[in-house]
Amino acid sequence: MSDRFRIRDLSWLDFNARVLQEAQDETVPLFERIRFLAIYSSNLDEFFRVRVAGMRNLLQLGKKEQKRLLYEPAAVLDKIYKEVGRQQDIFGQVFRNEIMPALEEHGIYILDETQLMPYQETWARKKYFDLVRPHIHPRILSAEDAPYFLQNRTIYLLIELTRPDEREVRHLGMIEIPTRFVPRFFVLPGREEDRHSIMILDDLVRLSLPLIYPDWITGGSYSIKLTRSGELDWGDEEEGDLVDKIRHSLEKRSINPPTRFLYDHRLPAKWFDDLASYFQLPHTDFVAGGRYHNFSDFFAFPNPAHKRLNYRPLPPQPHPRLERADSIMRLLRQEGDQLLHLPYQKFDYFIRWLNQAAEDPNVTAIFLTLYRVAGDSQVVHALLRAQRRGKRVVCFFEVKARFDEESNLFWAGEMERAGAEVYYSLPGLKVHTKTALVERNEEGETRRYAYIGTGNLNEKTAKQYADMGLFTADAQLAREVRQIFTFLIEHKTHRYEDLLVAPNQMRNRLYELIEAEQALAGQGQKAWMILKMNSLEDREMIRRLYRAAEAGVQIDLIIRGICCLDPTLPSLQGRIRAISIVDRFLEHTRVFIFGNGGASRVYLSSADLMRRNLDHRVECAFPIKDPVLQQEVIDIIRIQLQDNARARLLGQLGENPYVQRPARARIIRSQLKTYAYLRKKLRDARRLHTS
Repeated sequence: MSDRFRIRDLSWLDFNARVLQEAQDETVPLFERIRFLAIYSSNLDEFFRVRVAGMRNLLQLGKKEQKRLLYEPAAVLDKIYKEVGRQQDIFGQVFRNEIMPALEEHGIYILDETQLMPYQETWARKKYFDLVRPHIHPRILSAEDAPYFLQNRTIYLLIELTRPDEREVRHLGMIEIPTRFVPRFFVLPGREEDRHSIMILDDLVRLSLPLIYPDWITGGSYSIKLTRSGELDWGDEEEGDLVDKIRHSLEKRSINPPTRFLYDHRLPAKWFDDLASYFQLPHTDFVAGGRYHNFSDFFAFPNPAHKRLNYRPLPPQPHPRLERADSIMRLLRQEGDQLLHLPYQKFDYFIRWLNQAAEDPNVTAIFLTLYRVAGDSQVVHALLRAQRRGKRVVCFFEVKARFDEESNLFWAGEMERAGAEVYYSLPGLKVHTKTALVERNEEGETRRYAYIGTGNLNEKTAKQYADMGLFTADAQLAREVRQIFTFLIEHKTHRYEDLLVAPNQMRNRLYELIEAEQALAGQGQKAWMILKMNSLEDREMIRRLYRAAEAGVQIDLIIRGICCLDPTLPSLQGRIRAISIVDRFLEHTRVFIFGNGGASRVYLSSADLMRRNLDHRVECAFPIKDPVLQQEVIDIIRIQLQDNARARLLGQLGENPYVQRPARARIIRSQLKTYAYLRKKLRDARRLHTS
């Protein structure tokens, strides 16, 4: 294990700690703090389902094979469990000691089964009989019985039981909390206008334990949850029908091996051996948690007071030019490229463009890649409309997009049934590029219009993820986007001049751009680059950044999540500065800016600098050619580099210090300032248009 590289999974835990910091921050509105707890919980579940599951598989390798790894799996797992335990302690303290008292200050009370008024208890019991009881199936755990199969991410209550005539003998009861069928939260009736009470389903079940086990004396009750691996095993991708194998693997995911047994920290230790034996789990799977699990359900936590306990709304703004365009394709022909900033501006323009293409009699074909598809996808509905209008509709669905496989398969099936050309995952590659193309017959020739983005073509995430997308009629860019689709359909490789496409040549082209800055520094010229991404993990890319910095290149990194580069190395002499911004929107844009001796080169990308993106995915980085749009991107990135409200310095693992704001310096919160920057652009454009 090299000291020059951070361990990926520990760096990811650092990122989730930054999410937890938002929940700890008293300046964050109260319901947003609850939302960040839910995000933290959801993130951690996926981490155990994917990363911890994969690392545990490495433990099965022989000693010789393990020596070839970049780290010792057992040692890293030990560090993971310790860090998760530390964070879980903070999580519990924040919820119990900060969130709940703050809710009560606003007249919102979370009541458990011991805190109800008599009339509330009567109401709760009626709810139990009306809604919950049909889904309750109590059990008594017995060593003589076959082990009960714990469903993934399902909450259970363990209940201490004794019989009235043998109180010295204790038994364990178990009940599934039926969150699949019943809401997790109940707003209780109240007699005071300014007091609002909420009961969690788990506690409503606890209240009803004497009814569920009428022949027993019920004692303590403790929640547990099992997390299972989220990996799918479809074997050799080159053999057989990959889509059928993925469908079959999805059916088996629910019975994957366990990765974590989460339990209420109050659970008596004397039960651990019995539970480990009964559920056939090693003690290393046991992870202490709080009274409530599946905190991701708190995304739906009710606000009965209807008070302003959330962020001030930032509705997506109109785009200065796209908003007034009767035809987006005509606008692109007449005024050139248009850059869309999500979620600061409306994603509606992309849907509008597809619908205009569907209705346009001169449009002959629409091509699209889809990685994660929204629930009731307007994008797919627009494509289906185009298919009904007789257009050629070609859509590539990535059905290996983890945890979105079923949704993608469903919509792909809908399009196939409508007669569209549907293509699926490529063996050995994931298709992660975010591209769309329209071909239009203009005066007997085919003209192409493209949209290339940094984020999914998904109207739901477009309201939450900070991304950029380019509408273009540039002949070279659009031709190369068409070549990407030719590769996806016919598996023909191409040489790209403008686009940086993985896995063909993105890696080497980025090396060249980095080396060009290094050469400038070697000549004594100003050399710099700014790289923004979700994750930086590829070791060879990191080595080249180290060499460039050591040669004198100034490098600024904005990395939301994993950062395996260590900016504190003495040899760098402070030439690499790395920050992470966690705020109300998920930072998702990938931007690569190179000084290039004063003629800046600006790329937007679907790819992070990770080995999987550069070598095992179809990705696309695209240049911003228009000088005005180039400056727009640079302005926004420089706003982020100035953030002194939500930016953290990436240095030592386990530490996430906020960027220090000098005394009397004004607060710069980059997401709010970006919103204001784009609003000013809109006002200026409107003034110019009306003058």
